[in-house]
Amino acid sequence: MKIGSNSSPKWSQKPISNVRFMGIGLLLFLALVVTEAWEYFESVENMTTSVRTKAEQDGAYIRDTILNLISSSEIGGAAIDEYVEVFNTKDQDQVRMIHSVAIDEEYGKESDELPINKEEETALLDGKLRIWETEDFFVSVHAFRATEECQECHHLWDDDVKRPVPLGYVIGLVEVTHPKEALKEAQNILLGRTIQEIGLMLILVLVFGYGFYRLTIVLRQSEQRTTAIIKTVGEGIIVIDPDSRICFLNDELCNIFGYSEEELLGQNVEILMPEKYKTFHDEGRKRYLTTGQSKIMGRRIELEGIRKDGTVFPLELRLEETKAGSGIHFITAAIRDITVRKQAQMTLEQFSRTLVESQENERKRIASELHDGFGQNLLVIKNGIRMCLQSLTSRNAIYKTLNQIASVTQQSIDEAREIAYDLHPYQLDKLGLKGALESVINRNSQVSGININSDIHNVDGCLPKTSEVHLYRIIQEGLNNIIKHSEASEATIYVEKNGDSMNIKISDNGKGFDIGSGGAHSPGNTSMGLAGISKRAKILDGRFDIESTPGKGTSLTIKILVPKNEQ
Repeated sequence: MKIGSNSSPKWSQKPISNVRFMGIGLLLFLALVVTEAWEYFESVENMTTSVRTKAEQDGAYIRDTILNLISSSEIGGAAIDEYVEVFNTKDQDQVRMIHSVAIDEEYGKESDELPINKEEETALLDGKLRIWETEDFFVSVHAFRATEECQECHHLWDDDVKRPVPLGYVIGLVEVTHPKEALKEAQNILLGRTIQEIGLMLILVLVFGYGFYRLTIVLRQSEQRTTAIIKTVGEGIIVIDPDSRICFLNDELCNIFGYSEEELLGQNVEILMPEKYKTFHDEGRKRYLTTGQSKIMGRRIELEGIRKDGTVFPLELRLEETKAGSGIHFITAAIRDITVRKQAQMTLEQFSRTLVESQENERKRIASELHDGFGQNLLVIKNGIRMCLQSLTSRNAIYKTLNQIASVTQQSIDEAREIAYDLHPYQLDKLGLKGALESVINRNSQVSGININSDIHNVDGCLPKTSEVHLYRIIQEGLNNIIKHSEASEATIYVEKNGDSMNIKISDNGKGFDIGSGGAHSPGNTSMGLAGISKRAKILDGRFDIESTPGKGTSLTIKILVPKNEQ
């Protein structure tokens, strides 16, 4: 896929397209509408059931009230008409009495008391409750069954023979008409609220949809800007999947390695590695996928890469983890070609090495002149004065003057020797590296009052002569640093050859310091203290580490590679 094109790698898919989002939004809205409609009809059904039950209960109550009225009235059933007339004048349930055949035959028939539909006729026969509804009413009919009191007034005629109605005989019905105005009003209110809620949901869906649409535009613009930045950034950018396949890269990476995008996409990233790194990469990848741990993740490290033409070159690498929405882990690497920087470092190190060696040669020359020239001349002067003193008496004024001159001359000779010793360690030539180191340690221990313990292994002949001078200076400068700054009472010097390396450790129990503060004797200082040690360690292709804590002393560790021809 091209950087800056409309396509995107699978680890950074664009948001849902507008068409898909509109479809999802429509389905969501329909689901909400269906839910609201279902709740509406369920509520209507519950309300209808409740009102229907209320109508049934009202009818039963009116029937029971009429029965109580009949049983308590002296005129019996004659009291019903007056009760019904009073009841029907109210704006509520309306009551109508329906007579059975027995009552019709005894008291005559009235049109408003005759059954007018099938439900009423059936109820007169079986006496069971009947309830139905019309557009505006719930209608319920409740039966009056004959009791012993009813047998006194109500009879049946069989072949002109009069006999009392049987017990339980349906002698009439009470029909109660329950209006539905309140139910309809409640249903209308519920319908209005449901419509309002659906409308509100529609507005919310539209607002959310518009917001999502704007978000997709912003994200797309942001992705385009990011892509443009990645395309023009001065580092090579590459993304690999869990199988180490290249799934994304920019133009700079192609320029660094000499490949085209088409040649690298889908390839194993090991195509960009020299052979010696492939096993390390495979082991590290498996460990990371298994444990999630990586020794180099989030750090800048220096490695080597291999170009399409087979050229191996130094590079700087930084790895970061990227998690896709599906939980898949991708690794993003920022790569720099540091060939020019390495060449500059090598040139600088070579210049530094040459400069230090020139300084050492010049020191050696000056020390030789002080020792062999100026020092010898002073010695001749001193000896000549001593010879003159032998011919003079101690009381002679000239004797005293010459004696003073001889003393000053001896001091000058000592000072010249001290200067020559500091300029060039002649002990290396006379005593070897081990003896020279022991000598400078003993000398510093005597003049400083610090108890300096040493463990110097036999390292004579392990290093070239020029390297021995650098090692000697490292120990010398380490001792000077302890004496000047540490306020220590004890120090330890350890030198040992182990395999192909020379290990040096200089430690003290002094006041220590905060390494990050950049103090006067910190490694970053440009004086010939720890900075001088660091410089000489680099000249010897070695590594210099320092550990220090305020109040707990300082420890310097130097590891120098021993040339093979010197082993």
